[in-house]
Amino acid sequence: MVGRIKRQSASAANHLLIISPFDDMIAKSVNCVWSGYTSFVHQFILQSKRFSAESDKVGALNLKIAVLADVHGNLPAFDVIVDHVTSWRPDIIVLAGDVINRGPRPVACLDLLLEKQQVDGWRTVRGNHEDYVLDMSKLDSPRRGPLFDISRSAHWTYQKLNGRLKELEIMPFQVSLAGPEGSEVRIVHASMRGNRDGIYPETAIEVMRLQIAPAPAVLCVAHTHRPLIRQVDATLVVNVGSVGSPFDGDVRACYAQLTWVNKSWD
Repeated sequence: MVGRIKRQSASAANHLLIISPFDDMIAKSVNCVWSGYTSFVHQFILQSKRFSAESDKVGALNLKIAVLADVHGNLPAFDVIVDHVTSWRPDIIVLAGDVINRGPRPVACLDLLLEKQQVDGWRTVRGNHEDYVLDMSKLDSPRRGPLFDISRSAHWTYQKLNGRLKELEIMPFQVSLAGPEGSEVRIVHASMRGNRDGIYPETAIEVMRLQIAPAPAVLCVAHTHRPLIRQVDATLVVNVGSVGSPFDGDVRACYAQLTWVNKSWD
């Protein structure tokens, strides 16, 4: 079952502070109306099998998993999703990468993620934008010219993090939730071929077979900012969309809900 709901923002804010790091690294701020963005949540609801994490034997009759991604430093949108996810009360929550970069509040978003990890057991995987920021610490990272121009946002975020790179480095490539019958829900940022190899609505099924291999029962991805649900042979592929910057024409923040009921997929 696929559904969409509307929900009022916890903050009820309709203005977002946007900071641009692109004018000679001088951050400028403007107030702008963010039409509907922090007012509604757009989500997917689907049925999944019962799963237990490798370190957690989940015994719930109706296991619920929330997967969100691509926050990109957008704290108002992240706050809305955190509030909505909390009210849904899933058993497992995974953030599938790109919590930082491009948006104005990378430090606050990273801090909120770390708090949810410590207090509520959230899990995370590393996205390509975490890698972009980590690349800024390399000695051969460009500091001028065209290559620097296209990475100014990552450099600005790197400066804002002020040396807090270990928190990014320890993020794994994937999270796997193993079921008692050998089934698996696997979460990666883009695909099994890398965290920049996205699965799009128009991606051919022959390509998707390569992107999901070795094929699990469920593969949750992100990266493209375009949500989808597709069946590829025996694998359900779910692109969870974007919290902070949707690219599908729907400005509402988006995440995926997976629910196992009656030992079967809906």
